[in-house]
Amino acid sequence: MKKQDLQLYQREVELQCRVALFSEAQIIPAYALMLKSRPIDAAQFWMLMQSFLSAYANISKLLWGKKRDPHRAGELRASLAVTSEFHYQGDGREVRDDFEHIDELLDEHRSEPGDHNLVFRSTGDPAMISGIALDDYLAFYNPGTHEVTFLGKAFNLSDLRREVEALLPKVQTALAKPPW
Repeated sequence: MKKQDLQLYQREVELQCRVALFSEAQIIPAYALMLKSRPIDAAQFWMLMQSFLSAYANISKLLWGKKRDPHRAGELRASLAVTSEFHYQGDGREVRDDFEHIDELLDEHRSEPGDHNLVFRSTGDPAMISGIALDDYLAFYNPGTHEVTFLGKAFNLSDLRREVEALLPKVQTALAKPPW
């Protein structure tokens, strides 16, 4: 890949890192406002959550690519010194997909036999709700652990943020090099 083209991908990774870090930094303050029971603040909280998770997933897509062009993704990872210890490859897309395909998750949950309660777009300590399995928590934020859970799968936002924080300086170093 030409260096100018590589820099386009690096710049997009840098932007997605900045979006992720900005959004994640606003989640706790938005949560505090939401506790005052103002509906607009709950919407803002979930918008920030979705923004963070989508930016994280976009980083994953850029770094790991799709089957059609694994060479491009490998070249980008090499230019940024990203190794396999980064978790972008799996978690990023999975958590984003849960938000983007929420209709499918709701359909799937609704079609299961029997009566099921669903904890949907809620926050707090899961222990405060008795008798509901974690598999029935959809878009649930636990402020004590800074995790968001989708049907039993928990994603620690602090861990995801640390990965983005570690990546950003690598991208900035790569972008400081001349493109020729």
